[in-house]
Amino acid sequence: MAQKESLVDQPKKSEIPGKDKFEYAEAFLVKLRNQYAKYTKLNTITVGKIIGIHSGNQATSTPCAICGVKGTARISQNGRAWVGEACCRSTLSSSWPYKGHVNCLGCNSANKQGHRKNNQNNSYGVCNDCNAKGGNANNDAEVENMQLLIDSELKIVRSEKAKLKKTKQTNDEKAKPYIDAGLAEPFALAIARGTDSEQVLNLWESKWWKQYPADDILIVSVLKGELTGDEARDINEFRGEHLELAMACIQKSVTVEWATMLLDAGFEEHSDAVRNVLSGADPVVIVRIRQMKVDKDAIPPPLLQPLLGNTRADEKAKGKQVSWDAELDFMNTQMSEKHWEELFSTFLQGSTDHQQTRIILQNIYTHGRDWVNTSDSKKSLETWARLFHIKERSRMNKQQLVKEVRLAGSRIRNFVRTRMP
Repeated sequence: MAQKESLVDQPKKSEIPGKDKFEYAEAFLVKLRNQYAKYTKLNTITVGKIIGIHSGNQATSTPCAICGVKGTARISQNGRAWVGEACCRSTLSSSWPYKGHVNCLGCNSANKQGHRKNNQNNSYGVCNDCNAKGGNANNDAEVENMQLLIDSELKIVRSEKAKLKKTKQTNDEKAKPYIDAGLAEPFALAIARGTDSEQVLNLWESKWWKQYPADDILIVSVLKGELTGDEARDINEFRGEHLELAMACIQKSVTVEWATMLLDAGFEEHSDAVRNVLSGADPVVIVRIRQMKVDKDAIPPPLLQPLLGNTRADEKAKGKQVSWDAELDFMNTQMSEKHWEELFSTFLQGSTDHQQTRIILQNIYTHGRDWVNTSDSKKSLETWARLFHIKERSRMNKQQLVKEVRLAGSRIRNFVRTRMP
């Protein structure tokens, strides 16, 4: 039998939420086996289907003309011989062991080459022509091969599922001492799985990630060892304003170095231009079309292929994108007191949590990126910097203050967005 592609390698529907891939594969194979068995039963050509039934002619004590077994039998459609219901009518004629001249119960021809179950004198059977018309010459072999393939794949899937369960139990056991010591479960499990403990603990001890839940895609990427803590922190710096670019970095479609080069060259202020580049445009051409002021020598090369459109980065970004109006409404009406307390303790250290401060924070949603800009007075910018507890703010010029204040506002929006249902 020719090598067939593994059924486990079917399209990755195992990514259905809430389903382990081996659980899904097992359910898929069992369903396939059951459906195939049902289909085979309905479509298998038997002797009874070839010879038909003479309406109303059934006997409960007549022996089968093919094998001689007594029991319930029906007469063939042409009325030539009785064929047992429980013995020969339900079988495949191609599997009968005796071949030679038969009086065909299908076409009523005498002495044609065919198949019969035993060597009785009357030689009733099914001729080769009727047997071929039934289409069952190789059916039994195909059925057996398919069943063997499905059973073989099921054995593999169940074995891998058992290994995965054992590994999970082992990892849970390894992680428990770290959890008992105070480490959050996702971080402890990452160490148990073998992720560099230095990277995991560096992330745990840093403050920037606390705006996200521990199962956020950016945090998980570090815990899986797919991103370093430094790379994740760099992505976090622009994730709020450039979500599609952040997702492309997380999925390794572009490097973090390429992304930061693009933004530092002058694209940071132009989120629409960044999307143009991710859609496949040459950044140099976009600069000229949009008449942007950039450092042309610092612009990275264009992408080899577009990342926005029907791509994973685009779809995931769309799935995560939330309008600023929706975020503002959530902040105003639905954010819990616990979340407000967490927001103040993480991003507004030293500021008192009262209604007036909450109202002030809503200004980060009012005018897009222009809620602060270099045309604002330095005193106004320093007020924001003081609220966000930005260090060394008095030494910064207006451009530096705008950048740091916007970054702080982006972190707060990330916090709000990730708490939304």
